[in-house]
Amino acid sequence: MLSKTGDISVLSSTTSLVRTGAGRQLDDIQSIDSHSYPPDGSSLSDTSTQRNSTTDFRQFKQSSARWERTLWKKLEVGDIVLLRENDQVPADIVVLSMSDPDDMCYLETKNLDGETNVKPRKSIKATLSISSEDDIERSSFYLDSEPPHQNLYLYHGVLRYKDTATGEKKQEPVTINEMLLRGCAIRNTIWIIGLVFTGADTKIMLNGGATPSKRSKIEKETNFNVIVNFGVLVFMCTIAAIFNGLQDAQTGTSAEFFEINSDAMESPIVNAIITFVSCLIAFQNISPISLYISIEVVKTIQAYFISQDVDMYYQPYDTPCVPKTWNISDDLGQIEYVFSDKTGTLTQNIMVFQKCSSVTEAQRGAATREGNADSLDPPLKQQMLSVMERTFKNRYLQPEKLTLVSPKLAQDLADRLSE
Repeated sequence: MLSKTGDISVLSSTTSLVRTGAGRQLDDIQSIDSHSYPPDGSSLSDTSTQRNSTTDFRQFKQSSARWERTLWKKLEVGDIVLLRENDQVPADIVVLSMSDPDDMCYLETKNLDGETNVKPRKSIKATLSISSEDDIERSSFYLDSEPPHQNLYLYHGVLRYKDTATGEKKQEPVTINEMLLRGCAIRNTIWIIGLVFTGADTKIMLNGGATPSKRSKIEKETNFNVIVNFGVLVFMCTIAAIFNGLQDAQTGTSAEFFEINSDAMESPIVNAIITFVSCLIAFQNISPISLYISIEVVKTIQAYFISQDVDMYYQPYDTPCVPKTWNISDDLGQIEYVFSDKTGTLTQNIMVFQKCSSVTEAQRGAATREGNADSLDPPLKQQMLSVMERTFKNRYLQPEKLTLVSPKLAQDLADRLSE
């Protein structure tokens, strides 16, 4: 079984996870398949196996636990998960052990906070000796965890275990530094073993609100106008029905106004209802129901023309304009201001020096870096160098790398120094 972004391996063991308060506990989840993956004890350093350990290596009983490839949606709280390098993290996972002998893995969190730099994470010291299915089955510990919350930068838990060397009950705090959040990606680490929150309890799901419905200004105004027109239609039909009912009750017939050459119904109420429905059919054009269809057809055609617009074609990437939210394309003409908090959105992350103005003179500094040094005026450049060499004792001055040519600026600085 494969997940959306690759497969993950899950091992169920006697290890449990407990939430404080009204939490839940999962124990003794049996494993099913026989997919064995890498880690063995030889991949760990000597120092890591000598620390306080939750694994009793004196038990030589053959383990029946095996890794099982499964889907993200089948993960349960308390499962032991094995992740590999470049895998997407399927749940909020507390790191029990990893392949790195320095006890350090790296996490890419750009799907959570937009930052592209990797963040370091470490594993719990008490579980560093875990490196295989056998080690997990011999382990005995539980995680006392706080309830799920939305804070991406805060987590508190306690790993409680019994030291296999001394038999003493111990505990180790667990923080956000030992946790991998769902939606992140593992970098520069061969494998990681861990467990914790799943599904709707993960921080990325708790921070995700309901997606608002996007409607254009024209659509909002159309909805309001259609409701008003429908109210006018109902009002007109109601007045006609009441008038017909009263006329029928007074004279015994409404043929004079509504049913020429025909007899009225026996009941004025029934006659009024029939008149109301008849008026709805007669006046139905007051409420423009077909207007919605016409607007959708026009927007679809407009989206096609936008995608075919040559002026919106980006040649470096061979990419045309793709109107993904084409139902609000008519709002483009209503935009007055564009706010952006990321310079890369506007500059494409290409930071090239274009121009520097000094007094009334401007020179392009990019010319020299592009090999067009001849574009600078040699006499002005030599004049500026003469002033600088005569006035300043600058041993770091490199004439060939001079990009700002302004003799007047150099002279002004010299005059200030002489005052």
